[in-house]
Amino acid sequence: MDRTGSGIPKTTALLVAWLGCVALIVTNLIQHGLWLDETHAWCLVRDSAGFADLRWNMRNEGHPWLWHLMLLPLAKSGAPVWIMQVLHGLVAVATSTLVLFRAQFPIAIRVLLVFGYFLVFEYAALARNYAVGVLLLLTFADLTRKGRNGLAFAALLVLAHVHLWSACLVASWAILSLFQRQQRKAWQALCLLLSSGIALYCVMPAEELPYGADPSRLLLHDTYRNVGIQLTKAFIPIPDAQAGHVWNSSLAVEAGSTIATWAGPLILLAVVFLLPVDRRGRLHLAAGCLAILALPLLAPFLAQRYMGPLLAVFVACVWVWPAEKVIWPTKGLITGLLLLQVIGGVRMSWICHERPFSRSRDASAYIAHRGTPVLVMRYDAAPSISAYLGKPVFLVFRQEMGSFCIWNEPNSVATMEQLTAALLAREPGPVRVVSGEALDPRALEAVGYEVTEMTRFNGSLIPREDHIVHTLEPIGATKRSPS
Repeated sequence: MDRTGSGIPKTTALLVAWLGCVALIVTNLIQHGLWLDETHAWCLVRDSAGFADLRWNMRNEGHPWLWHLMLLPLAKSGAPVWIMQVLHGLVAVATSTLVLFRAQFPIAIRVLLVFGYFLVFEYAALARNYAVGVLLLLTFADLTRKGRNGLAFAALLVLAHVHLWSACLVASWAILSLFQRQQRKAWQALCLLLSSGIALYCVMPAEELPYGADPSRLLLHDTYRNVGIQLTKAFIPIPDAQAGHVWNSSLAVEAGSTIATWAGPLILLAVVFLLPVDRRGRLHLAAGCLAILALPLLAPFLAQRYMGPLLAVFVACVWVWPAEKVIWPTKGLITGLLLLQVIGGVRMSWICHERPFSRSRDASAYIAHRGTPVLVMRYDAAPSISAYLGKPVFLVFRQEMGSFCIWNEPNSVATMEQLTAALLAREPGPVRVVSGEALDPRALEAVGYEVTEMTRFNGSLIPREDHIVHTLEPIGATKRSPS
């Protein structure tokens, strides 16, 4: 019987690791309260009237369409928003299953991989399109390793439509393939370039956005410093529990400016030179790293989740183009980095069990039991409150019913003047107002309303996901003591 070094049968060890990983993923999903970036995609798909409307609403999203199309049948069927978490959980579990049972790595490396920060938390608990990209990339690696090149080619075609990083990655690898025809036919590489081009075209905003790509950023020193910090956070993702914004924090960044700026880039260079891949793998590794770094270098997207795909590229390159021999510095580097990932994943999971990621779920449950009209003051709260309530809400900052964000929209936090105007335009009656700050009672009194109840939902890991729910009633209605 095939056994590990400890004498435990390999199948038993893998099964125990898989059950533990699935349990942690499911626990994180149950505990996690959805927030703005997750629920925005759900609301956009749910509340688009038809394909033309969906196409119009996607014009400034900055994402290809694959994740939204996956959500389409669920959102349109009237399913609750937690179904999106079930779908995402299945993707995360499939990725862990693939790594544990199909990768040709030592068992210890496979176990460390699936319990790492990105696979067990960032791309598992948070329902975004990144996890789909990681699954497709590793599926490509497994299919290629087994000689099923047709299906591997199809996986890359689809991968291009997950995210900007995946479109750039597929394009860079397609260009390499044009010079390596023994690996892939020229027409396949051209098809991959076409698929990537279509995805990148979908990403191009129809209007000017404040966070659009700007090549002039490459001339700024701060750009490279900020990217270096994000690389450090990605390679050492052990969160700082005392930080004001715990998510996307790292204890390494608190160790000093020099460590924060240079640790990540130096680790990346070490990985590029020491990772156990052959010459073709080294070329694909370098091209993949540049493709993923394109987003934070050209646009002000600074968070470690944008660097997480580097891990998937490392794994895929070793999977497809392994070196014949692994030297001891490489073993130490890989084991050390994966141990840091596991510590970060377990620590972040524990923190999220101690503190809610977002209070939108709690605020929405409180509102739903009362059945009154809902007015939302901030764009931060609109998608998550609307998603949990299962219907659009009145967006005070836009003076209309809605749910999802328009990213280049000015004045996305409503003023008291906008709120009083919205109240005057409604039939008198009780309403719930979701805001980030307490409302001005004098301004409300001037339009005939008063706060009869005020409930705070505080303590989120993301501060802007704290909410205050005000119950407003016409002056003279049944009195209740504000809480």
